[in-house]
Amino acid sequence: MKEKNIVISGGHTGGHIFPLIAIYSALKQNNSSTMYFYGSKNGPEQQIAIDHKINFKNINPSQIRTRNPFKLFLGIINFYKSYIKAKKFLIDDNPEIVIITGGFTSAPVGWSAKKLKIPFIIYCPDIKPGWAIKSLIKHAKKIYCSVDESTQFFPKDKTIVTGYPLRKEFYSDSILKYNNQRQAIPVKTLLIMGGSLGSYEINEFTKQNLIFLLSQYKIIHICGKNDYQKLNRRKNQLNNETKRNYELYDFSNDISLLMAKSDLVFCRAGASILGELPATSLPAILYPGQFSDQIFNAQYLEKKGAAIIVKNINKHALDVINKLLTDTKKLEKMKEAMKLINPDNASNKIATLILEYINVQK
Repeated sequence: MKEKNIVISGGHTGGHIFPLIAIYSALKQNNSSTMYFYGSKNGPEQQIAIDHKINFKNINPSQIRTRNPFKLFLGIINFYKSYIKAKKFLIDDNPEIVIITGGFTSAPVGWSAKKLKIPFIIYCPDIKPGWAIKSLIKHAKKIYCSVDESTQFFPKDKTIVTGYPLRKEFYSDSILKYNNQRQAIPVKTLLIMGGSLGSYEINEFTKQNLIFLLSQYKIIHICGKNDYQKLNRRKNQLNNETKRNYELYDFSNDISLLMAKSDLVFCRAGASILGELPATSLPAILYPGQFSDQIFNAQYLEKKGAAIIVKNINKHALDVINKLLTDTKKLEKMKEAMKLINPDNASNKIATLILEYINVQK
């Protein structure tokens, strides 16, 4: 079989990157192909691509959305530079298909693919598409999305609900083991995270309430690189007994295991919550980003009874955390609701659809 060249692109966050990794793994199992990841060397995607032995190419993208006229002007200039760079890479790599998941990284890739008449497919991990995907909907050959609620934003004739593509570690025996053991452990575990880049507000909340939280619960905290040194200094000020109950990470490749060990998560509402939380049956307190479409993801899980949205972190978060972690029946009810959301892993389905599309075009 002739080897296929396939380009994937998405970032700057794990919610856009990890679905691509799951799709990549499924494609590698089903066919012989050379994969290229177009992204930013300043984001987590470069190291993630290297870890998975994917050819990485930096297009040096930058955000455009801003109210500052000068930054908007610079963003447009940088977008054009990224577009030219992506176009050159696409000419060199000559892919049969481009797969994008959104984020400002994928916009110049999608537009350069359109210019070169290279077909591209969108997988939208969020309920509601962001600006990058919105700008490309008209030109995409196919659009895949996680849940039925997303279809209202896309043309029906080229949209397929596939479910959320998860990495294979979310289906390991270890995850099942910890899920079954979770309720029997007397001390509850709270997982705190602000997405792959971290959240200053969530980290500050954790720092201010750390002593109280550790007096009641075990804390697993993924804080992002920006605040790691500050929080690690705070951890080192704790006595040894308290310190043992505080696991601090800047980033973790074992997120599936950390979720499976936890009773509750307090986090942002990025795209990954639609797949990773149901896969680990993990109830959630969600604090959506104010200037994003995360609220749609959060509302989807809240309507299912699997999550609670907190709008004011300083006024309400601690109270909601305590109420849930001390109410076993409520927590178990939310866990079961989250478990019911759990779809079949969409990685193989999406990979099959992509290969079918490529074969039909020949």
